[in-house]
Amino acid sequence: MDFWINCGLLAALFTSYNKKYTQHVPALATIWLQLTVGALFLSILLPLYIYYFPESFVFPTTIDIVYLIVLVVLCTILPYILYLIALKNSSAFATNLINNLEPVYGIILAAIFFNENKELSVPFYIGSSIIFLIIFLHPILKRYFA
Repeated sequence: MDFWINCGLLAALFTSYNKKYTQHVPALATIWLQLTVGALFLSILLPLYIYYFPESFVFPTTIDIVYLIVLVVLCTILPYILYLIALKNSSAFATNLINNLEPVYGIILAAIFFNENKELSVPFYIGSSIIFLIIFLHPILKRYFA
């Protein structure tokens, strides 16, 4: 349980610091710094991973590298730049809310487009309803108590 609390705390801190940082630094510089540091960190850990899990490591082929580059540009860099630009114009709370609701959006879209709702149980619907109720009540309560 502590792991999930720490993950939530780090995610909230990351978005809050990004909000503060993007007010003064261009989005492209921010993403370049963050992805470069992440790539360097993972590159340092790669030999350890290969040492402990040699059977699971596969060297990418040329076509794999092309696909990876396309995925990096279209599914990581471009959306993240747009996220940082949007973060300049929205609150850290709203951004965290959107980030935390992504799994719910994904489940709902999978149920609609791929008919994956067979495995969803009553607790899922109750939990989603509570989440959405709180989301819609937040601005009302904020206006009422502020």
